[in-house]
Amino acid sequence: MIITLPKPKNSLNTNLRTHHYRRYVQEQDYALLVRAALAGKQVDFTPPVEVRYTYTYPTLAHWLDPDAEVGAAKPILDQIVRAGVLPDDNRKVIRRLVSEPARLDRGIREATLTIEIVSY
Repeated sequence: MIITLPKPKNSLNTNLRTHHYRRYVQEQDYALLVRAALAGKQVDFTPPVEVRYTYTYPTLAHWLDPDAEVGAAKPILDQIVRAGVLPDDNRKVIRRLVSEPARLDRGIREATLTIEIVSY
């Protein structure tokens, strides 16, 4: 299963001084994006799975560090679990989490995040 979404704009890291309501609104935004991306898709894998993240950027200006890319994708993975695509996001279900090297595509206007979920 491949899901492509706009790159998360904000972190939901609870260590940041973000008001709880703002974090709630951001979670709801991510939930809508994930539900829209999942519409009409069929689950074509069985746990345990491998999850691969790939960011695509229109310019070199705002690339994230690889560790920040995985962290920024966490709220999206949480919403995939809430949508029922995966039963949980623990080690029994997700055996491997891979951050693929970022790509440059000057033909796009905004950065995107592609998540691929395959059987492990």
